[in-house]
Amino acid sequence: MIVIVASCFYLYKEKTVAGDWGLALDDSWIHMVFSRNLATGHGFSFNPDEPVSGATSPLWVFLMSLVFVLGTSPIWGTKFIGAILFMGSCFFVYRITLDLTSDKYSSFFASVLVALSPYLTWGALSGMETALYTFLSTFGIWVHLKCFRAYGIRRYLPTLIFTLSGLARPECFLLVAFSWIDILIYDLRFRKGAIFTIRSILGYLLHPAIFLVMTAPYFLFNYRTTGSFFPSTFAAKVGSGGLFGALFSGNISAAITTLTVKPLYMLLVSIMVLFKSNPLLVVFFLLGLFVIVKRYASPTAEVLSLILPIATVLYPLGMGVFAHVLSLGQSHRYIHNLFPLFYLISTIGLFSVWRFQTGELVTSKREKRGTTYILGAGALLIVCLLFGKPLFVWIVGLIGPHTALTHLSPRDLEFYWGNLVDSGFGISLMLVVTALSF
Repeated sequence: MIVIVASCFYLYKEKTVAGDWGLALDDSWIHMVFSRNLATGHGFSFNPDEPVSGATSPLWVFLMSLVFVLGTSPIWGTKFIGAILFMGSCFFVYRITLDLTSDKYSSFFASVLVALSPYLTWGALSGMETALYTFLSTFGIWVHLKCFRAYGIRRYLPTLIFTLSGLARPECFLLVAFSWIDILIYDLRFRKGAIFTIRSILGYLLHPAIFLVMTAPYFLFNYRTTGSFFPSTFAAKVGSGGLFGALFSGNISAAITTLTVKPLYMLLVSIMVLFKSNPLLVVFFLLGLFVIVKRYASPTAEVLSLILPIATVLYPLGMGVFAHVLSLGQSHRYIHNLFPLFYLISTIGLFSVWRFQTGELVTSKREKRGTTYILGAGALLIVCLLFGKPLFVWIVGLIGPHTALTHLSPRDLEFYWGNLVDSGFGISLMLVVTALSF
């Protein structure tokens, strides 16, 4: 119901501002052209009967082609699909939170935060693939929590769903790897004697086998039409700025930069965006991470998974390695699947405040000593932000020729430094307040 009300308000404002209903970006119309050609028998193409891998989200193109097959309004059909997928994301945020907390109130609260997100509402009604990959990401995480300890075919369901999310947004292929990492961590801790048997090794290899079978048509089509395993949109936006481009060109300096400075930059900017979406949740986000990690350390916990902190922290780092770093797109659409995770983790922290205050969650001397380290890290980060601008300018001047940060003017440097300061002070505040709350 909240999604419907928020969507109606958005559509009202869209009509008021633009004078008519439509789609948000030119990319939305590009997807629609691909979908129309696919539905009318002209193949995966922009110009009819001229195959080209010019759509970053092939799964979204296939899904939208149903709108043309059914003969409904392309604009309203696309918006309807986006709204339904947005509702699905809210539902699975509710289920994930319920599985982790067994508390219906906190689960409802987390889903409401997601439903009220203006960025996600925009994405659902924009005609872009954001609602699809956000839905598949949250659905995949819920399935992962249910199945990562299972035996048999159920253990491979997360790989299947996360691979589909990657076909909706390439960065989501990172979630496939994160799922495997979480499974391996769990097995190393609880199944030490069984992970190096022939049967177990073959079981692990089945994960990448499923991934390759599902993505082979995608990569082969790209190679046939562009001479590269990646779509033309990847070359246009990333080029030699990502890890693959640096390695293929033999540029070791750019590769080192891609593995160090760029991921850190993307992490800070992503955190800044998430914090600005709801500043009141900043402190509770770290508390939520602490609760999840501490629960993992308890052998009596029912859900022993690190997929939430792994995905939230490593996802933007992975984007810095493989993708461009100048921005997160309109309405931060490249990280829309991180917003539900941010709200979910923050909700867990918020509803755990009382347990922190009573000392229930911080019991050992080691944990209390850790709060001192957290406080020190926050203070150190503040000092770096106050006096680190000359170092930032020097680093950008050094790496600029080899990355997507090329040709930045002094005004650009001020803009990006401002982004880093905003995100950095948010992180510092989170660390300091959290440590003091202990």
